[in-house]
Amino acid sequence: MAYKRWYDCDAKLSTMVRAMEVMNLPSQKYFAQTLLELSEMLLAERGGETYLRALEDGKKAGLEKSKAKNRWYDRYETLHRAFNNLYTLRSEDRREIAIRLSTPISIVAGYERQCRKSGQEPDVKVVEEILRTALSQGHERARRLYSLYLMDFEEELNSSSRHKSGKAESKGLWTQFLETLQGVVNPT
Repeated sequence: MAYKRWYDCDAKLSTMVRAMEVMNLPSQKYFAQTLLELSEMLLAERGGETYLRALEDGKKAGLEKSKAKNRWYDRYETLHRAFNNLYTLRSEDRREIAIRLSTPISIVAGYERQCRKSGQEPDVKVVEEILRTALSQGHERARRLYSLYLMDFEEELNSSSRHKSGKAESKGLWTQFLETLQGVVNPT
């Protein structure tokens, strides 16, 4: 029988954890903070300290073992606390969090892959916008926002090559949108 970690018992949760593991550090820390907030909210709803005192012995032993900090998510305190909270929650609660975070995490994973291909560092502001949009306006809206970003990214690459070849330069949709928004917010 193969050993299964606690988060491997649910496919959605396992996918979320694996995706977080390969994120760049600023993105990882940003998602860890959100994961910590969501898990603390659910722990409070379940009874907080009373809930934690009533945990089964196996979970209490797992929390004690986590103090050795041997896992990848133990490197930073926020990640450590977030994952310990997630570990203590019921499987339904963990799944709920995984459902809420899986789409923005997969979008960010795609964004980071695109950045690596182009030799750029991922911008945590893009990560923040993807997560904020997914949590406040829904996953579909976050997907559309990222699609616009990718179209802009491809347009910028094409524009750069046209500019080098002497053709007229055009702006991508994302750039145009941000410039229009900036013009409305800061009229000169």
